[in-house]
Amino acid sequence: MSPEYMVLGLPEDVDANEGAIRDSASDLLTTRNTMLGRSADLETGFSATANEFSDTIAWDIREASDQEIQTWEEAAEILTHGSGTLTLYADAVKKYRGVRVDLHLRWSECKREALARIEELGADTLTFSGVSQEQAEVDYLNGVREGLLGEHTQARSDLDDATDEAKDALTNGPSAASWKRIEDAGLMTGREIHLFGGVPDPAVDFEPQEGWTPEEVAQWWSTLAPNQWEHAMSEYPDDLRNLDGVPVVVRNELNRAALEEAIGHFSSPGVGGDPFTLEQLREIQEATKGDDDKFLIYFDPFAPGGGQAALSTGNPDLADHVSTMVPGMFNDMGTLATPIERSEALHAQMAENDPNGEHASITWMGYNAPPTHWDSRDGATALASFQEGLRATHQGDAPSHNTVLGHSYGAYIAGAAANPHIGGGLDVDSLVFVGGAGASVDHISDLTVDEENVHVIQGDDDWIENARDDFGLLIEGFGTPLHHDEFFEDPDTPGGELGNRLDPEADTDHSGYFTDEETLGYLGEVLTGGTPQ
Repeated sequence: MSPEYMVLGLPEDVDANEGAIRDSASDLLTTRNTMLGRSADLETGFSATANEFSDTIAWDIREASDQEIQTWEEAAEILTHGSGTLTLYADAVKKYRGVRVDLHLRWSECKREALARIEELGADTLTFSGVSQEQAEVDYLNGVREGLLGEHTQARSDLDDATDEAKDALTNGPSAASWKRIEDAGLMTGREIHLFGGVPDPAVDFEPQEGWTPEEVAQWWSTLAPNQWEHAMSEYPDDLRNLDGVPVVVRNELNRAALEEAIGHFSSPGVGGDPFTLEQLREIQEATKGDDDKFLIYFDPFAPGGGQAALSTGNPDLADHVSTMVPGMFNDMGTLATPIERSEALHAQMAENDPNGEHASITWMGYNAPPTHWDSRDGATALASFQEGLRATHQGDAPSHNTVLGHSYGAYIAGAAANPHIGGGLDVDSLVFVGGAGASVDHISDLTVDEENVHVIQGDDDWIENARDDFGLLIEGFGTPLHHDEFFEDPDTPGGELGNRLDPEADTDHSGYFTDEETLGYLGEVLTGGTPQ
Protein backbone atom coordinates (compact mmCIF):
# COMPACT_ATOMS: atom_id res chain seq x y z
CA MET A 1 0.00 0.00 0.00
CA SER A 2 1.25 3.44 -0.86
CA PRO A 3 1.83 5.69 2.16
CA GLU A 4 -0.54 8.15 0.51
CA TYR A 5 -3.50 5.87 1.29
CA MET A 6 -2.50 4.86 4.78
CA VAL A 7 -4.77 6.00 7.66
CA LEU A 8 -4.27 6.14 11.40
CA GLY A 9 -7.46 4.20 12.10
CA LEU A 10 -8.45 5.48 15.53
CA PRO A 11 -11.58 3.85 17.02
CA GLU A 12 -14.79 5.86 17.03
CA ASP A 13 -14.98 8.80 19.40
CA VAL A 14 -17.00 8.44 22.61
CA ASP A 15 -20.65 9.40 22.53
CA ALA A 16 -20.44 12.27 25.02
CA ASN A 17 -21.56 15.89 24.66
CA GLU A 18 -19.02 17.86 26.65
CA GLY A 19 -20.96 21.12 26.39
CA ALA A 20 -24.19 19.53 27.63
CA ILE A 21 -22.33 17.92 30.53
CA ARG A 22 -20.89 21.29 31.56
CA ASP A 23 -24.29 22.92 31.23
CA SER A 24 -25.72 20.27 33.54
CA ALA A 25 -22.95 20.92 36.06
CA SER A 26 -23.67 24.65 35.90
CA ASP A 27 -27.41 24.02 36.30
CA LEU A 28 -26.77 22.06 39.49
CA LEU A 29 -24.78 24.96 40.93
CA THR A 30 -27.49 27.40 39.90
CA THR A 31 -30.07 25.25 41.69
CA ARG A 32 -27.87 25.05 44.77
CA ASN A 33 -27.19 28.78 44.88
CA THR A 34 -30.86 29.58 44.36
CA MET A 35 -31.79 27.13 47.09
CA LEU A 36 -29.37 28.83 49.44
CA GLY A 37 -30.60 32.29 48.60
CA ARG A 38 -27.42 33.18 46.72
CA SER A 39 -27.17 34.92 43.38
CA ALA A 40 -26.99 32.35 40.58
CA ASP A 41 -23.78 33.85 39.20
CA LEU A 42 -21.89 33.47 42.46
CA GLU A 43 -20.56 30.00 41.72
CA THR A 44 -18.03 30.53 44.48
CA GLY A 45 -20.82 29.46 46.73
CA PHE A 46 -21.54 29.37 50.36
CA SER A 47 -21.37 32.12 52.92
CA ALA A 48 -22.39 29.87 55.78
CA THR A 49 -20.66 27.23 57.79
CA ALA A 50 -22.45 23.96 58.43
CA ASN A 51 -23.99 25.20 61.67
CA GLU A 52 -25.10 28.49 60.09
CA PHE A 53 -27.23 27.11 57.26
CA SER A 54 -30.44 28.60 58.62
CA ASP A 55 -29.04 32.12 58.21
CA THR A 56 -28.44 31.84 54.49
CA ILE A 57 -31.03 29.63 52.84
CA ALA A 58 -33.78 31.12 50.77
CA TRP A 59 -36.63 29.96 53.02
CA ASP A 60 -36.89 30.48 56.74
CA ILE A 61 -36.19 27.21 58.57
CA ARG A 62 -35.02 28.69 61.85
CA GLU A 63 -37.91 26.88 63.46
CA ALA A 64 -37.33 23.69 61.48
CA SER A 65 -36.31 20.44 63.05
CA ASP A 66 -32.74 19.21 63.03
CA GLN A 67 -33.78 16.51 60.59
CA GLU A 68 -35.22 19.06 58.16
CA ILE A 69 -32.06 21.15 58.33
CA GLN A 70 -29.92 18.07 57.83
CA THR A 71 -31.97 17.14 54.77
CA TRP A 72 -31.45 20.63 53.38
CA GLU A 73 -27.71 20.40 53.96
CA GLU A 74 -27.59 16.99 52.28
CA ALA A 75 -29.43 18.36 49.25
CA ALA A 76 -26.87 21.16 48.88
CA GLU A 77 -24.07 18.64 49.34
CA ILE A 78 -25.44 16.35 46.62
CA LEU A 79 -25.87 19.26 44.20
CA THR A 80 -22.32 20.45 44.82
CA HIS A 81 -20.92 16.94 44.53
CA GLY A 82 -22.91 16.27 41.37
CA SER A 83 -21.70 19.48 39.76
CA GLY A 84 -18.09 18.67 40.60
CA THR A 85 -18.43 15.10 39.36
CA LEU A 86 -19.94 16.19 36.04
CA THR A 87 -17.26 18.84 35.62
CA LEU A 88 -14.54 16.24 36.23
CA TYR A 89 -16.12 13.97 33.62
CA ALA A 90 -16.42 16.83 31.13
CA ASP A 91 -12.74 17.60 31.75
CA ALA A 92 -11.89 13.92 31.11
CA VAL A 93 -13.81 13.94 27.84
CA LYS A 94 -12.07 17.15 26.82
CA LYS A 95 -8.67 15.69 27.67
CA TYR A 96 -9.39 12.50 25.70
CA ARG A 97 -10.50 14.45 22.66
CA GLY A 98 -7.41 16.60 22.96
CA VAL A 99 -5.32 13.43 22.77
CA ARG A 100 -7.23 12.34 19.66
CA VAL A 101 -6.56 15.68 17.96
CA ASP A 102 -2.88 15.50 18.90
CA LEU A 103 -2.58 11.94 17.54
CA HIS A 104 -4.15 12.92 14.23
CA LEU A 105 -1.85 15.92 13.91
CA ARG A 106 1.26 13.88 14.65
CA TRP A 107 0.16 11.14 12.20
CA SER A 108 -0.48 13.73 9.49
CA GLU A 109 2.92 15.31 10.04
CA CYS A 110 4.74 11.96 9.88
CA LYS A 111 2.84 11.00 6.75
CA ARG A 112 3.64 14.35 5.13
CA GLU A 113 7.34 13.89 5.85
CA ALA A 114 7.29 10.30 4.49
CA LEU A 115 5.67 11.40 1.23
CA ALA A 116 8.18 14.24 0.91
CA ARG A 117 11.08 11.79 1.21
CA ILE A 118 9.55 9.51 -1.45
CA GLU A 119 9.17 12.46 -3.79
CA GLU A 120 12.72 13.59 -3.14
CA LEU A 121 14.48 10.21 -3.31
CA GLY A 122 12.17 8.25 -5.60
CA ALA A 123 9.69 5.49 -4.71
CA ASP A 124 11.73 2.66 -6.23
CA THR A 125 15.11 3.74 -4.88
CA LEU A 126 16.61 1.01 -2.76
CA THR A 127 17.48 1.81 0.82
CA PHE A 128 20.37 0.35 2.90
CA SER A 129 17.98 -2.33 4.16
CA GLY A 130 17.40 -3.52 0.62
CA VAL A 131 13.77 -2.40 0.30
CA SER A 132 12.39 0.41 -1.82
CA GLN A 133 12.04 3.89 -0.38
CA GLU A 134 8.25 3.53 -0.61
CA GLN A 135 8.28 0.26 1.35
CA ALA A 136 10.62 1.78 3.92
CA GLU A 137 8.19 4.62 4.47
CA VAL A 138 5.29 2.17 4.77
CA ASP A 139 7.20 0.27 7.43
CA TYR A 140 8.04 3.54 9.18
CA LEU A 141 4.40 4.70 9.20
CA ASN A 142 3.21 1.32 10.45
CA GLY A 143 5.56 1.72 13.41
CA VAL A 144 4.32 5.27 14.03
CA ARG A 145 0.71 4.12 13.84
CA GLU A 146 1.34 1.33 16.33
CA GLY A 147 2.83 3.78 18.81
CA LEU A 148 0.05 6.33 18.36
CA LEU A 149 -2.66 3.71 18.71
CA GLY A 150 -0.97 2.57 21.91
CA GLU A 151 -1.18 6.13 23.25
CA HIS A 152 -4.83 6.19 22.29
CA THR A 153 -5.48 2.94 24.12
CA GLN A 154 -4.05 4.48 27.28
CA ALA A 155 -6.04 7.69 26.82
CA ARG A 156 -9.25 5.72 26.25
CA SER A 157 -8.51 3.62 29.34
CA ASP A 158 -8.08 6.81 31.38
CA LEU A 159 -11.41 8.08 30.07
CA ASP A 160 -13.10 4.75 30.86
CA ASP A 161 -11.75 4.98 34.40
CA ALA A 162 -13.12 8.52 34.69
CA THR A 163 -16.44 7.32 33.34
CA ASP A 164 -16.63 4.54 35.91
CA GLU A 165 -15.70 6.98 38.69
CA ALA A 166 -18.37 9.44 37.56
CA LYS A 167 -21.01 6.70 37.35
CA ASP A 168 -20.10 5.44 40.81
CA ALA A 169 -20.09 8.94 42.33
CA LEU A 170 -23.42 9.89 40.78
CA THR A 171 -25.02 6.55 41.67
CA ASN A 172 -23.74 6.15 45.21
CA GLY A 173 -23.34 9.77 46.24
CA PRO A 174 -20.45 11.60 47.90
CA SER A 175 -17.53 9.64 49.28
CA ALA A 176 -14.15 10.62 50.64
CA ALA A 177 -12.52 9.52 47.38
CA SER A 178 -14.90 11.46 45.13
CA TRP A 179 -14.63 14.60 47.27
CA LYS A 180 -10.83 14.26 47.12
CA ARG A 181 -10.89 14.10 43.31
CA ILE A 182 -13.08 17.20 43.15
CA GLU A 183 -10.94 19.05 45.67
CA ASP A 184 -7.65 18.09 43.99
CA ALA A 185 -9.00 19.40 40.68
CA GLY A 186 -9.56 22.81 42.28
CA LEU A 187 -13.33 22.60 41.80
CA MET A 188 -14.17 23.36 45.42
CA THR A 189 -13.54 26.53 47.34
CA GLY A 190 -12.14 26.37 50.83
CA ARG A 191 -15.58 27.40 52.05
CA GLU A 192 -17.24 24.41 50.38
CA ILE A 193 -14.59 21.99 51.62
CA HIS A 194 -15.24 23.21 55.16
CA LEU A 195 -18.99 23.16 54.74
CA PHE A 196 -18.98 19.49 53.78
CA GLY A 197 -16.77 18.32 56.57
CA GLY A 198 -13.31 18.67 55.06
CA VAL A 199 -10.34 20.66 56.30
CA PRO A 200 -8.93 22.93 53.59
CA ASP A 201 -5.35 24.13 53.56
CA PRO A 202 -5.42 27.27 55.72
CA ALA A 203 -2.71 29.05 53.75
CA VAL A 204 -4.19 31.33 51.10
CA ASP A 205 -2.70 34.03 48.93
CA PHE A 206 -3.98 37.58 49.08
CA GLU A 207 -5.69 37.72 45.71
CA PRO A 208 -7.36 41.16 45.48
CA GLN A 209 -5.52 43.42 43.08
CA GLU A 210 -5.62 47.14 42.48
CA GLY A 211 -8.77 47.85 40.55
CA TRP A 212 -10.86 45.08 42.10
CA THR A 213 -14.39 46.21 42.89
CA PRO A 214 -15.76 45.74 46.41
CA GLU A 215 -18.08 43.07 44.97
CA GLU A 216 -15.09 41.15 43.62
CA VAL A 217 -13.37 41.42 47.00
CA ALA A 218 -16.50 40.15 48.75
CA GLN A 219 -16.79 37.20 46.37
CA TRP A 220 -13.16 36.26 46.99
CA TRP A 221 -13.66 36.43 50.76
CA SER A 222 -16.80 34.28 50.53
CA THR A 223 -14.81 31.45 48.96
CA LEU A 224 -12.58 31.09 52.04
CA ALA A 225 -13.12 28.73 54.95
CA PRO A 226 -12.93 29.95 58.57
CA ASN A 227 -9.38 28.64 59.00
CA GLN A 228 -8.43 30.49 55.80
CA TRP A 229 -10.02 33.68 57.16
CA GLU A 230 -7.88 33.35 60.25
CA HIS A 231 -4.77 32.85 58.14
CA ALA A 232 -5.56 35.84 55.94
CA MET A 233 -6.27 38.07 58.95
CA SER A 234 -2.98 36.99 60.52
CA GLU A 235 -0.88 37.35 57.37
CA TYR A 236 -2.50 40.35 55.66
CA PRO A 237 -4.06 42.54 58.38
CA ASP A 238 -3.09 45.87 56.83
CA ASP A 239 -4.30 44.76 53.40
CA LEU A 240 -7.70 43.72 54.74
CA ARG A 241 -8.69 46.14 57.46
CA ASN A 242 -9.61 49.08 55.22
CA LEU A 243 -10.51 47.10 52.10
CA ASP A 244 -14.04 47.71 50.85
CA GLY A 245 -15.74 44.36 50.34
CA VAL A 246 -14.30 42.76 53.49
CA PRO A 247 -16.98 42.12 56.15
CA VAL A 248 -17.39 44.80 58.80
CA VAL A 249 -16.68 42.45 61.73
CA VAL A 250 -13.32 41.54 60.17
CA ARG A 251 -12.38 45.15 59.52
CA ASN A 252 -13.45 46.10 63.03
CA GLU A 253 -11.29 43.42 64.64
CA LEU A 254 -8.24 44.30 62.58
CA ASN A 255 -8.67 48.06 62.97
CA ARG A 256 -9.08 47.80 66.74
CA ALA A 257 -5.82 45.85 66.85
CA ALA A 258 -4.17 48.49 64.65
CA LEU A 259 -5.48 51.21 66.98
CA GLU A 260 -4.03 49.51 70.04
CA GLU A 261 -0.73 49.09 68.22
CA ALA A 262 -0.70 52.79 67.27
CA ILE A 263 -1.46 53.83 70.85
CA GLY A 264 1.35 51.59 72.05
CA HIS A 265 3.70 53.13 69.52
CA PHE A 266 2.90 56.73 70.39
CA SER A 267 3.07 55.88 74.09
CA SER A 268 6.59 54.51 73.75
CA PRO A 269 9.51 56.48 75.15
CA GLY A 270 11.31 58.54 72.57
CA VAL A 271 8.32 59.08 70.29
CA GLY A 272 8.22 62.84 70.01
CA GLY A 273 5.86 65.36 68.52
CA ASP A 274 3.70 63.99 65.76
CA PRO A 275 0.62 65.34 63.96
CA PHE A 276 -1.27 62.23 65.09
CA THR A 277 -1.26 62.69 68.82
CA LEU A 278 -1.89 60.11 71.49
CA GLU A 279 -4.92 62.11 72.56
CA GLN A 280 -6.48 61.79 69.12
CA LEU A 281 -5.96 58.04 69.08
CA ARG A 282 -7.44 57.67 72.53
CA GLU A 283 -10.54 59.57 71.44
CA ILE A 284 -11.10 56.89 68.80
CA GLN A 285 -10.41 54.23 71.42
CA GLU A 286 -12.92 55.82 73.77
CA ALA A 287 -15.56 55.96 71.04
CA THR A 288 -15.36 52.19 70.55
CA LYS A 289 -14.52 51.10 74.08
CA GLY A 290 -16.57 48.41 75.78
CA ASP A 291 -19.44 48.41 73.31
CA ASP A 292 -20.22 45.44 71.10
CA ASP A 293 -22.44 47.67 68.98
CA LYS A 294 -19.56 49.91 67.85
CA PHE A 295 -17.49 49.04 64.78
CA LEU A 296 -14.25 50.66 63.65
CA ILE A 297 -14.64 50.13 59.91
CA TYR A 298 -11.84 52.39 58.73
CA PHE A 299 -8.68 53.59 60.46
CA ASP A 300 -5.69 55.35 58.94
CA PRO A 301 -3.81 57.43 61.52
CA PHE A 302 -1.14 58.31 58.99
CA ALA A 303 -3.40 59.84 56.35
CA PRO A 304 -2.38 63.45 55.63
CA GLY A 305 -4.46 66.13 57.24
CA GLY A 306 -4.88 64.56 60.66
CA GLY A 307 -5.78 60.95 59.98
CA GLN A 308 -8.98 59.25 58.86
CA ALA A 309 -11.50 56.94 60.49
CA ALA A 310 -15.01 55.56 60.11
CA LEU A 311 -17.06 54.29 63.04
CA SER A 312 -20.51 52.75 63.13
CA THR A 313 -23.14 52.37 65.78
CA GLY A 314 -24.73 49.07 64.75
CA ASN A 315 -23.40 46.54 62.27
CA PRO A 316 -24.22 47.72 58.73
CA ASP A 317 -23.76 44.19 57.37
CA LEU A 318 -26.79 43.08 59.41
CA ALA A 319 -28.86 46.27 59.43
CA ASP A 320 -32.11 46.98 57.62
CA HIS A 321 -31.25 50.67 57.38
CA VAL A 322 -27.77 52.17 57.14
CA SER A 323 -26.89 55.85 57.30
CA THR A 324 -23.45 57.28 56.58
CA MET A 325 -22.74 60.83 57.74
CA VAL A 326 -19.87 62.78 56.17
CA PRO A 327 -18.57 65.59 58.43
CA GLY A 328 -17.32 68.87 57.00
CA MET A 329 -14.14 70.93 57.06
CA PHE A 330 -11.81 71.26 60.05
CA ASN A 331 -12.48 67.60 60.87
CA ASP A 332 -10.08 64.69 60.98
CA MET A 333 -9.57 61.46 62.89
CA GLY A 334 -9.08 63.32 66.15
CA THR A 335 -12.17 65.55 66.00
CA LEU A 336 -14.87 62.95 65.61
CA ALA A 337 -16.44 63.17 69.06
CA THR A 338 -19.11 65.63 67.91
CA PRO A 339 -19.82 63.90 64.55
CA ILE A 340 -20.12 60.57 66.40
CA GLU A 341 -22.63 62.14 68.82
CA ARG A 342 -24.63 63.29 65.80
CA SER A 343 -24.52 59.83 64.26
CA GLU A 344 -25.74 58.34 67.52
CA ALA A 345 -28.60 60.84 67.55
CA LEU A 346 -29.49 59.67 64.03
CA HIS A 347 -29.28 56.05 65.18
CA ALA A 348 -31.68 56.76 68.05
CA GLN A 349 -34.07 58.50 65.66
CA MET A 350 -33.95 55.56 63.25
CA ALA A 351 -34.79 53.19 66.10
CA GLU A 352 -37.68 55.45 67.13
CA ASN A 353 -39.07 55.51 63.62
CA ASP A 354 -38.64 51.77 63.11
CA PRO A 355 -38.40 50.07 66.51
CA ASN A 356 -38.55 46.56 65.00
CA GLY A 357 -35.72 47.08 62.53
CA GLU A 358 -31.95 46.78 62.79
CA HIS A 359 -30.08 50.01 62.20
CA ALA A 360 -26.54 51.23 61.67
CA SER A 361 -25.33 54.82 61.73
CA ILE A 362 -21.83 55.49 60.45
CA THR A 363 -19.55 58.48 60.89
CA TRP A 364 -17.32 58.47 57.83
CA MET A 365 -14.24 60.65 57.94
CA GLY A 366 -12.50 58.92 55.05
CA TYR A 367 -11.21 62.03 53.28
CA ASN A 368 -8.79 64.88 53.92
CA ALA A 369 -10.89 67.90 54.74
CA PRO A 370 -10.18 71.59 54.14
CA PRO A 371 -8.44 73.82 54.87
CA THR A 372 -5.48 71.47 54.36
CA HIS A 373 -7.00 69.68 51.38
CA TRP A 374 -9.47 71.02 48.80
CA ASP A 375 -9.42 68.40 46.04
CA SER A 376 -12.68 66.49 46.31
CA ARG A 377 -11.92 63.65 43.90
CA ASP A 378 -10.10 61.35 46.33
CA GLY A 379 -12.76 61.76 48.99
CA ALA A 380 -15.60 61.35 46.50
CA THR A 381 -14.24 58.14 45.00
CA ALA A 382 -13.42 56.78 48.47
CA LEU A 383 -16.98 57.47 49.67
CA ALA A 384 -18.46 55.83 46.56
CA SER A 385 -16.27 52.75 47.07
CA PHE A 386 -17.16 52.61 50.76
CA GLN A 387 -20.86 52.53 49.86
CA GLU A 388 -20.26 49.78 47.29
CA GLY A 389 -18.50 47.84 50.01
CA LEU A 390 -21.51 48.13 52.30
CA ARG A 391 -23.67 46.68 49.53
CA ALA A 392 -21.23 43.87 48.83
CA THR A 393 -20.89 42.66 52.43
CA HIS A 394 -24.50 43.07 53.51
CA GLN A 395 -26.08 39.81 54.64
CA GLY A 396 -29.66 38.63 54.21
CA ASP A 397 -32.11 38.16 51.40
CA ALA A 398 -33.11 41.83 51.10
CA PRO A 399 -30.69 44.73 50.57
CA SER A 400 -30.51 47.38 53.25
CA HIS A 401 -31.89 50.87 52.77
CA ASN A 402 -28.77 53.03 52.60
CA THR A 403 -28.46 56.79 52.96
CA VAL A 404 -25.51 59.15 52.69
CA LEU A 405 -25.85 62.39 54.64
CA GLY A 406 -23.30 65.16 54.18
CA HIS A 407 -23.02 68.10 56.55
CA SER A 408 -21.36 71.39 55.58
CA TYR A 409 -18.37 70.64 53.33
CA GLY A 410 -19.28 66.98 53.79
CA ALA A 411 -22.36 67.73 51.69
CA TYR A 412 -20.07 68.77 48.86
CA ILE A 413 -18.08 65.52 49.20
CA ALA A 414 -21.34 63.52 49.18
CA GLY A 415 -22.49 65.39 46.08
CA ALA A 416 -19.13 64.88 44.37
CA ALA A 417 -19.40 61.15 45.09
CA ALA A 418 -22.82 61.15 43.40
CA ASN A 419 -21.38 63.15 40.49
CA PRO A 420 -20.62 60.68 37.66
CA HIS A 421 -17.73 62.90 36.54
CA ILE A 422 -15.99 62.98 39.93
CA GLY A 423 -16.88 60.11 42.24
CA GLY A 424 -18.57 57.96 39.63
CA GLY A 425 -21.91 57.69 41.44
CA LEU A 426 -23.35 56.59 44.78
CA ASP A 427 -25.15 53.28 45.25
CA VAL A 428 -27.57 54.63 47.86
CA ASP A 429 -31.33 54.90 48.24
CA SER A 430 -31.33 58.43 49.65
CA LEU A 431 -28.94 61.38 49.62
CA VAL A 432 -29.21 64.20 52.15
CA PHE A 433 -27.39 67.55 52.15
CA VAL A 434 -27.44 69.35 55.49
CA GLY A 435 -26.15 72.93 55.62
CA GLY A 436 -24.11 72.47 52.45
CA ALA A 437 -22.74 75.17 50.17
CA GLY A 438 -22.85 73.09 46.99
CA ALA A 439 -22.88 69.56 45.64
CA SER A 440 -20.42 69.86 42.72
CA VAL A 441 -23.30 69.99 40.22
CA ASP A 442 -25.50 72.76 38.86
CA HIS A 443 -28.77 70.86 39.01
CA ILE A 444 -30.28 68.11 41.11
CA SER A 445 -30.71 65.94 38.01
CA ASP A 446 -26.93 65.87 37.50
CA LEU A 447 -26.58 63.50 40.47
CA THR A 448 -26.74 59.72 40.11
CA VAL A 449 -29.41 59.49 42.84
CA ASP A 450 -33.02 59.94 41.73
CA GLU A 451 -34.25 63.49 42.33
CA GLU A 452 -37.15 62.24 44.46
CA ASN A 453 -34.64 60.73 46.89
CA VAL A 454 -32.46 63.84 47.24
CA HIS A 455 -33.08 66.01 50.29
CA VAL A 456 -31.67 69.43 51.16
CA ILE A 457 -31.95 70.70 54.73
CA GLN A 458 -30.92 74.27 55.43
CA GLY A 459 -32.11 76.88 57.87
CA ASP A 460 -32.48 80.58 57.09
CA ASP A 461 -30.01 81.49 59.83
CA ASP A 462 -27.28 79.14 58.62
CA TRP A 463 -24.20 81.17 57.75
CA ILE A 464 -23.60 78.78 54.84
CA GLU A 465 -26.08 80.99 52.96
CA ASN A 466 -23.32 83.54 52.41
CA ALA A 467 -20.28 81.36 52.94
CA ARG A 468 -19.37 81.22 49.27
CA ASP A 469 -18.94 84.99 49.19
CA ASP A 470 -17.87 85.82 52.74
CA PHE A 471 -15.36 83.03 53.12
CA GLY A 472 -14.08 82.79 49.57
CA LEU A 473 -15.59 79.35 48.91
CA LEU A 474 -16.76 80.31 45.44
CA ILE A 475 -14.29 77.92 43.89
CA GLU A 476 -14.48 76.05 40.64
CA GLY A 477 -16.57 72.93 40.94
CA PHE A 478 -18.86 73.84 43.80
CA GLY A 479 -21.84 74.08 41.49
CA THR A 480 -25.09 75.93 42.16
CA PRO A 481 -25.63 76.77 45.85
CA LEU A 482 -28.06 74.29 47.38
CA HIS A 483 -30.43 76.96 48.64
CA HIS A 484 -30.94 78.47 45.16
CA ASP A 485 -34.15 77.74 43.31
CA GLU A 486 -32.32 76.92 40.08
CA PHE A 487 -30.79 73.87 41.75
CA PHE A 488 -34.28 72.37 42.16
CA GLU A 489 -36.20 73.74 39.17
CA ASP A 490 -38.19 71.24 37.11
CA PRO A 491 -37.40 71.85 33.43
CA ASP A 492 -40.66 70.18 32.41
CA THR A 493 -42.95 72.08 34.77
CA PRO A 494 -42.75 75.88 34.88
CA GLY A 495 -42.63 76.97 38.50
CA GLY A 496 -42.25 73.37 39.68
CA GLU A 497 -39.27 71.89 41.45
CA LEU A 498 -37.60 68.52 41.91
CA GLY A 499 -36.24 66.95 45.05
CA ASN A 500 -37.11 67.75 48.65
CA ARG A 501 -36.37 70.75 50.84
CA LEU A 502 -36.65 71.37 54.55
CA ASP A 503 -36.18 74.77 56.16
CA PRO A 504 -36.39 74.08 59.92
CA GLU A 505 -38.61 76.49 61.81
CA ALA A 506 -36.28 76.66 64.79
CA ASP A 507 -32.96 78.48 64.66
CA THR A 508 -30.34 75.92 63.83
CA ASP A 509 -27.44 78.13 62.78
CA HIS A 510 -24.93 75.82 61.07
CA SER A 511 -24.51 73.10 63.66
CA GLY A 512 -27.82 72.76 65.45
CA TYR A 513 -29.59 70.50 62.97
CA PHE A 514 -28.80 67.35 64.88
CA THR A 515 -30.52 68.52 68.06
CA ASP A 516 -33.50 70.07 66.29
CA GLU A 517 -36.58 67.87 66.73
CA GLU A 518 -38.10 68.85 63.39
CA THR A 519 -34.91 68.02 61.51
CA LEU A 520 -34.36 64.76 63.38
CA GLY A 521 -37.96 63.71 62.74
CA TYR A 522 -37.53 64.44 59.05
CA LEU A 523 -34.24 62.55 58.93
CA GLY A 524 -35.72 59.63 60.84
CA GLU A 525 -38.27 59.16 58.05
CA VAL A 526 -35.68 59.46 55.28
CA LEU A 527 -33.13 57.16 56.90
CA THR A 528 -35.69 54.38 57.44
CA GLY A 529 -37.11 54.56 53.93
CA GLY A 530 -40.21 56.59 54.77
CA THR A 531 -41.66 59.72 53.20
CA PRO A 532 -41.29 62.89 55.31
CA GLN A 533 -44.48 64.84 55.77
